[in-house]
This record gives sequence, C-alpha cells and structure tokens, in this order.
Amino acid sequence: MGRLTSCCSTRPGLPNAWTASSLRFSAAYRANRTRSRRSRIIWRPNTRVDATSLLRFRAPSPDVIGSDPYADFGRLTYEMWRACRLVVDTGLHWQRWSREQAMKYLADRTALSLHEVRTETDRYISWPGQALAYKMGELTIRRLRGEAEQALGARFNVRGFHDAVLANGPVPLGVLEQQIHAWVRTQRDSTN
Repeated sequence: MGRLTSCCSTRPGLPNAWTASSLRFSAAYRANRTRSRRSRIIWRPNTRVDATSLLRFRAPSPDVIGSDPYADFGRLTYEMWRACRLVVDTGLHWQRWSREQAMKYLADRTALSLHEVRTETDRYISWPGQALAYKMGELTIRRLRGEAEQALGARFNVRGFHDAVLANGPVPLGVLEQQIHAWVRTQRDSTN
C-alpha cells in the first residue's frame, strides 16, 4: 500500500505548485517592469492565471511516463480529482449542496484523504467558480496552442508560445486570445 500512496503524493518529473506560480508571476513582472506604476499588474486570480497552473500540472500520458501502472494510477487519480471538483463547484453553488454532500461526493469518487476532502470542499465553498475558471482557462490555452501549432507548423516554438501567454500577466481570456493571434502573425511575418 505504501507504493500506491506514493504514486499519488509525488509526481516525478513534474513541477510543484510553487514553480508554476513563480513562473507566471515572474514572467509577468519582467514583462511589466518597464511600464508606469499605474499600469502594473494587479494580482487577482482569473481564468488565465489559474489555467497556467493547470497546464503546468497536466500529468503526462502513459506514452510519456511509460507503462508503470503506479504512475498511470497517479495520473488518473489527478484527472478524476479535477473532474470531481468541477461537479462539486457546480453542486455547491448551483444545486445548493451542503458541505457534507460535497465532501461525500469527493470522498466517494477520489483518492483524496479526508483532510484533503475537507480542505478542497472549503476551498470551493469560499471561492465560487474557481474550479470552472481553471478548466475554462486550460481549454482556451490548449485550443490557442493548437491553433498556433497549426498556423506555424515547424516554426512553432513552445517556449515562445509560453512567453506570449505569460507576457502580460493576468488578462481576460478574450484579450489573451487577441494577444496570441497577434503573436502568431508576428511569428509568421518574421520568418517570411
């Protein structure tokens, strides 16, 4: 059982939460340090900020991590937790679930400890829409990456794409989409 527990508590080769937060904040700070004090970034969570963390933690598929069943179990455990938190967030704030209903849902469907179930439930009670914001941002950024890869072909640079996503700090998804489309045009024009 110790090995089964360790597959979910550690994810070899994947960054931890602090790394993703540090990356997006430092990149946004670097991009904005030359702007006037008034136009600097206001640090408040939104779908774009949350999504950058979720993208960093997207567990690799079995073809990347190999055929280790424990690593695959860990990957699936995190995917299930992310799916369940969407249900809990919606259940609490749309269906008016009680705290106990939300905790039971998470406990019955995930490999989270009772402490984590309580913590996650309280997180979604106090922060309505946060899980949905994560997912919406993740899907948008993944779609934009796919569009950029298709438009640029072999000229697509994943580091450049990530820099473009992080460059202006937290922005609404519609603004991010405009920025990425402009970045793609610039990349395409610079290689012609």
